[in-house]
Amino acid sequence: MLDNALYIFLSALESIALLVFMFTIFRFNPFSYSLQIVFFSFFSALLSFVLKTEFQIEQYLIPLMLLPFLIIYLFSTLNISILYSIIVTGISFISFALCQSILVSILDLIGVISIGKLHLISIDMFINFSTTFIFFMLISHFLYYKGYGFTFDMNKFKFKGEEIIILTLLFFSTVVLLISLYINNSWLAIVLLFIPAAFLIYFSIKKEMRDI
Repeated sequence: MLDNALYIFLSALESIALLVFMFTIFRFNPFSYSLQIVFFSFFSALLSFVLKTEFQIEQYLIPLMLLPFLIIYLFSTLNISILYSIIVTGISFISFALCQSILVSILDLIGVISIGKLHLISIDMFINFSTTFIFFMLISHFLYYKGYGFTFDMNKFKFKGEEIIILTLLFFSTVVLLISLYINNSWLAIVLLFIPAAFLIYFSIKKEMRDI
């Protein structure tokens, strides 16, 4: 039980590191979105835990399955077009994954962790999450205060009704996930995921009403 709680907590830290890094390289101030970052990070950590424990999804596949939710989150939070939400997510995720792979390889080379144990809930996974968080927070701090990053108009290519499309995709994705958990009798997972998913839908609706 303690290992599961620690996994969720450290997974949330890794998500925070990803989002802070993402905001930084595209010149958004992460401190202005701190509440949204923490909220989404724990939502993604809970979802990651459910996918790993209830559906036995391999650890390396879980981030890929979270990408649609991340795209929706950026679209709702940063008020940018859906196209640029996809671009920002893609560039940031690939950069994050490459840097993390190098970091993991170095830690494995010097004997701190074993890559073969990273798919297990183990001390190696906890070290990986912790070092990833520290590394990317330091990198993000350096990049932001040095003024490095991409700056361009992210409201181009907006089209009418894209909010409705995103909201519909979010709603049906959440329903499919909850039905899958119900079939597996994962009642605790349903409760844990329903609350943040409901808030994510609420924020999307709020954005839609604000933009009308």
